[in-house]
Amino acid sequence: MIPSPETLARQMAETLETYPHTRRLDAFDPPGYPLQRALLLEGPPVDGRPTGAFAYLGIPTGPAPVPAVVLVHGGGGVAFPQWVDEWNRRGYAAIAFCHTGYRPPDGGDPLPETDAGWTREPLPGCSWLPGPDNDSMEHTTGPLERQWMFHAVSLTIRAHPLLRADPRMDAGRIGLAGISWGGVAASLALGYDRRFAFAVPVYGSACLERSLTWMGPIFSQPDTRSLWSAADRLGEVTTPVLWLGWSSDTAFSVQAGDASFALSPRGERALIEHMGHNHPLGWGRPEIYRFADAAVRGGEPLVRFGEPVRARDGRLLCPIAPPVDAREVSGRLVYIREPMTFGVPPVWESLPCALSAGMLAVRLPEDACGGYLEAAARCGDTVYLSTTRFFEKTEQEGFSWI
Repeated sequence: MIPSPETLARQMAETLETYPHTRRLDAFDPPGYPLQRALLLEGPPVDGRPTGAFAYLGIPTGPAPVPAVVLVHGGGGVAFPQWVDEWNRRGYAAIAFCHTGYRPPDGGDPLPETDAGWTREPLPGCSWLPGPDNDSMEHTTGPLERQWMFHAVSLTIRAHPLLRADPRMDAGRIGLAGISWGGVAASLALGYDRRFAFAVPVYGSACLERSLTWMGPIFSQPDTRSLWSAADRLGEVTTPVLWLGWSSDTAFSVQAGDASFALSPRGERALIEHMGHNHPLGWGRPEIYRFADAAVRGGEPLVRFGEPVRARDGRLLCPIAPPVDAREVSGRLVYIREPMTFGVPPVWESLPCALSAGMLAVRLPEDACGGYLEAAARCGDTVYLSTTRFFEKTEQEGFSWI
C-alpha cells in the first residue's frame, strides 16, 4: 500500500510532539573535540522496534543560553564532529546525527571523511537498531517506517526538541543546516517544523523535479513527488532560508534551488560559481554563518537585492542594499551562451557590473542565454557572495526569471 501525503503529515505532526530518548556513548566521544559528546538519538520504530541514530552534540563554553543548530549530512556522510566544531567555534551549540544508520566501529576511526570508515552493526547490548540506509529514493511506495527519507526528516525534527529542552540553549534561536541530501531533508523538515529560527540548505533543495540532473527524474515520479515534494509547504514557511548552491552542480541544478527561493517568503539566494560539491566545502562557506548570525544574533546580513529590470537601452538594472559593515562592494553578471540542457554542466562567463547609488548595472551580451547577478561584499577580511535568481532568454518574453 502506497502511503498518502495525509498519512505522512499525521506522522510528522506526532513527531513534533515527541521528545526523543537518548543514550550516552562515552566510549565514542570524539578525540580532539572536548566540547562534544557522543550519543544515540531515538528514531522512528521499524516493525515495532526502536531505531537509534548515532550523533555528536557539542556545546560551547561561556554564558548560557547559546544559539544552536541541527546539522543534517548528505550522501556518503555521517555525524561529522568537524562540522559540529565549525559551529561551536562560532558560539553555537550543534548536533550532528547519522540518518543512515552508521556509527564508528569499536576501536575504529571516529573522524572519517565518508561513511566508508563506519559500520551499520548494532551496538552490542543495545536493542535500538540502525534505521534504513540512503537508497536515493528508490523505495517510496512501501511503509513509511521503511523509507529512508522518512527517517532522515523525522530525525531532523526529533533533534529539535532535544536542543530546545536543554537550558544551556536558547529555544527561540535554533536553526537548521543540511548539505546535499541533507539539504533535501532540511527543506522537507521546514514544512513540518515551523519553529526553526533559520535554515541553510546547501546544494540540496525543494523543487527537485525542476533539476536538469539525475535528481529530476527521481522526484518527477508521481509516487515520490506526492510524498516528498517540499515545494507543497514552502509557501507557508516564514523561517529565514538561505538557499546556497554551486552553479555547476551535477546533482542539483540552479533551477531547483531558484524555484525553492522563489517560493520562500523569507528566502535569500547564493550561487557560488567555483564551489565544488562535498561536505567540507558545503560547511565551509562564510555566507552560512553570517546568515545565521543575522537571524539570531542581530548581525549584519548579506547583500540584499531588489527586483531586476531590463532598461530600454538593453542594460540590466538591479537595486542592492549592502550591509553597513561592508568596506567594499562589487557586482558582476554571470551568464551562459548556450541554453541549459539535461545532464550538461553549464559553461559560465562573467562581466563586471557598474555600481552607483545602490544600483547594479550591466549590459547583457547579445548572445547571452541566461545568467544571474552576483554581489560581493568585503566585510573585514571576508568576502560574502549573494545572488539574484537565474534568468533565461525566451522567444516570447525576452529574459525572464525561471
